[in-house]
Amino acid sequence: MKNIFSIMLALAILLPVWAFGASLTPVTEEGTAATLTVTALTVSIATIDTAIISTAQTTDTAISAVSITTSGAGAFNGGITVDSTAFIVADTSGNVTTAGTLTVAGESTFNAHVNLGAGDDLVGSSTSDINMENFDVAGATGNTTIGGTCGITGNTTVGGTFGVTGNTTLTGTLTANGSITLGSGDDLIGSCTSDINIDSVFTVDGATGNTVVGGTLGVTGATTFTGAITANSSITLGAGDDLIGSSTSDIDIDSVFTVAGATGNTLIAGTAEITGTLTQTGIATFAATAVFSGGQTKKEQLTGTQVTVDGTDGPSLGVIGTTVQSQANVWGFDANPNTGGDDWVFLRWAVPDGYVVGSARLNIIYSYSTAETDGDEIVFDFTADALTPGTAAAGGTVYDQAGTAGDLVTEVLTNGLGDEGKLFALQINIEGTAETFAVDDVMVIGFFVDEDSCDLAASGTVDIHSFEIEWESTE
Repeated sequence: MKNIFSIMLALAILLPVWAFGASLTPVTEEGTAATLTVTALTVSIATIDTAIISTAQTTDTAISAVSITTSGAGAFNGGITVDSTAFIVADTSGNVTTAGTLTVAGESTFNAHVNLGAGDDLVGSSTSDINMENFDVAGATGNTTIGGTCGITGNTTVGGTFGVTGNTTLTGTLTANGSITLGSGDDLIGSCTSDINIDSVFTVDGATGNTVVGGTLGVTGATTFTGAITANSSITLGAGDDLIGSSTSDIDIDSVFTVAGATGNTLIAGTAEITGTLTQTGIATFAATAVFSGGQTKKEQLTGTQVTVDGTDGPSLGVIGTTVQSQANVWGFDANPNTGGDDWVFLRWAVPDGYVVGSARLNIIYSYSTAETDGDEIVFDFTADALTPGTAAAGGTVYDQAGTAGDLVTEVLTNGLGDEGKLFALQINIEGTAETFAVDDVMVIGFFVDEDSCDLAASGTVDIHSFEIEWESTE
């Protein structure tokens, strides 16, 4: 028992020596070595008299579950090893290896690099930021600020908005799965070797600026072309759109259709077809025969023998107007019911070359002399007869025959009281009957006023000033 007490006393004094790399072999009173195993021992060291420690001693003593508390500095000259590989401080180099989690409550300062092993990650929370002098990452948003050049050798995926405040240089191809939107005042700038190619349907050649548009080009504003326009298809102008050029702008379509901007001179190498009205203010020069297919309107006043008054029931010939002011010869047709019957004249016109079938119209100018009641009517009527001349060997159409009845034309006086003495124009379609007129025919029109259908009781007559034939011609 005495020996055991001596050993425990020596252990209480010398155990810290082992922790600092020395060895100790307990010795019994008789001087023989003994082995001591100590478990769950806590030693608190204030001062150790090193004179009582022999560092030359050796021991095979095993100590486990020992807690050492020291209020001073500890010197471990042989390194520190905890649980084999759990925590190691290497002797001489001071390298630290920990197999578990390293938790640091305060800031950590690294004077050299921090190397992550293969498969290791740098993980933080939403409140963990990375803040270096020229590189910042906000943990809450992921916003990253790079003060220097960002070099990325692999693929880069940006799930949100990619904002770049400075210039961006891409040495490879930029592939965008979504739209590329340029901000207000931003430009898309490339060099002479930079091309734009969108699926080969829209291309811009950087060297020349040549642009190919595979679809429809819609331009809502004005377009200015400083060079020639080459269209491989048609150019269609929208409703209300115009093709406008200056005095130096010419139109030249393969030299077969040209318009000189300075003079307006137009050259048409082929046939020019004009379906509407052609208005010519200057001299028109035709190098070949000009053929008008219904586009040229002609008129002919019927005079002399072209107007024959019916020998029995003809209108009265008279003069209206005021002397030394204005007077006119007129045919007075009865227009008051039950005053003697209808008055007739026969109009004759030889159908000329170039006549377009179905185009003949009869134009008349008429008036009435005395104020009438509003709503009074004048009814005009006619017959049409197409006479075809023959030859001496074979005669043509019989001249003296009844014509085909035309359609009544009724004029209603909307201002009968006040329009007396004024001139009125009326056009009648004289080929709207079963008669068809052809070139070289003699057209005979029997014209009359349907007296019984009229009600010009005050004036008594309708005064006809002139008869005119109007038609379309190809010559």
